[in-house]
Amino acid sequence: MSLIRQIWLLLLATLVLAFIGSAGLTVRSARNTLETQLQLKNSDNAAMLALVLGQQHGDAGLMELVMSAQFDTGFYRSMRFTKADGALGYAQTGSAQPLAAPNWFVQLLPIRPRPGLAQVSDGWRALGSIEVTSQTAYAYDDLWHASLSSAAVLGVLGLVMAMLARAVVKRIDEPLSRTVEQADALVDGRFISVPEPRVPELKRLTQAMNTMVGRLKLMFDAQAKQLEALREQAHNDPLTGVSNRNHFIGQINAARQSDYGDPDAGLILLRLLDLAEVNRKLGHATTDQLIKAVAQAVQGCGTNFIGSCVGRLNGSDFGLFLPVGGQAQPTANAIAESMRGTLAQFGGHVGIAVGAVEIGAPLELRDVLAAADGALARSESRGAFAVELAEQHQSRAGSSSPLGEGAWRQNLLDALAGRRARLVRFPVIDAQLQAIHLECPMRLQLVADGAFETAAHWLPLALRSRLTAALDELAVRLALDEIA
Repeated sequence: MSLIRQIWLLLLATLVLAFIGSAGLTVRSARNTLETQLQLKNSDNAAMLALVLGQQHGDAGLMELVMSAQFDTGFYRSMRFTKADGALGYAQTGSAQPLAAPNWFVQLLPIRPRPGLAQVSDGWRALGSIEVTSQTAYAYDDLWHASLSSAAVLGVLGLVMAMLARAVVKRIDEPLSRTVEQADALVDGRFISVPEPRVPELKRLTQAMNTMVGRLKLMFDAQAKQLEALREQAHNDPLTGVSNRNHFIGQINAARQSDYGDPDAGLILLRLLDLAEVNRKLGHATTDQLIKAVAQAVQGCGTNFIGSCVGRLNGSDFGLFLPVGGQAQPTANAIAESMRGTLAQFGGHVGIAVGAVEIGAPLELRDVLAAADGALARSESRGAFAVELAEQHQSRAGSSSPLGEGAWRQNLLDALAGRRARLVRFPVIDAQLQAIHLECPMRLQLVADGAFETAAHWLPLALRSRLTAALDELAVRLALDEIA
């Protein structure tokens, strides 16, 4: 049962008990008053009648006539005259039925006044005694009407008190309801303050709730800022503000898996050349400004495409994902040209390499990244601000397309360890068609039982993996073997 309902029941019980108690006390007091008045009346009437009877000098006929005339007035319920010798001289009894009061009221509140008793004498001669009892029907009627009037007055007062009680309960209920709404809002994540009531106890409760809500709001705001900061740290590069590698890869996967995206797309990789040397020459602070400038320039080129995303893949590499096909090479060229002006302010020794690849629907992301990485490696081997576009291909079993720089390095190491290489002969002749010498470029079998690939496929990645010395040594060994 709710607190308000308990208060209502308590007030109702109080009003009912007060009404019953007040009505009972009022009616009982009125009955006692009437009963006392009837007793006094009985005594007065008996004394007055005894005086009149004594003036009749003991004449029985006159005395009976006087008592009959008095009884016929209707104000007596009984009249009884007893002679001096104890014989009954006169007796008369009337009806005591009230005119207005109901029987249950008469039975509930009986009026029993004591009869009036007086001695009748003629001088010094005792004639007898007279006993008089007044009629109570009129007293019952008066008591009934008084009870109804009292009940009506008490009812009006009770109604007024009920209205006042309703106002008081409402005054209590409104702050409690606002407090409940405040708690519900808190559950929904809304922080609201409610006005303070005038009731001291409820005022303290409201103050405590408002204080708690304010502190919770501050705490949740602080936690929200902390979570946002953690999200930024988890998803974004702390220096440039663009996505880190994991978030960038996740954005590409989400865009390619979307039902509303273009099945064709483009990926551009950009690398700051020889970042360690640049950092040594420019200093850490200037290099940070350089990296920020590169990130802003790549972001600026991506703003022309809705749904594009930019990421910093490692210290020197950046990626730009284009959600449309056929735009990888033009955008890569635009980035290279834009970077010429952006990086010129940091000195002529700062350069970039750009690799791009068009993404088709059947291509796996790992193959796309490997192709873009290969294009970037070829671009890096060509020099600063070079742009290379990877050939479109699909992943297939036995393909020489590796899964990334780590796979390229492992394939190169496996080829070196197994000496899976050979020299091809291209004779150089003079004008007389005489052989001067042989040009013998080396071919590598990157995948066992696969094709022998030209240096255009593996030399840029060998440069990045710092395996050119081992490859040169293998080439010299093959050449010496051929010479022998």
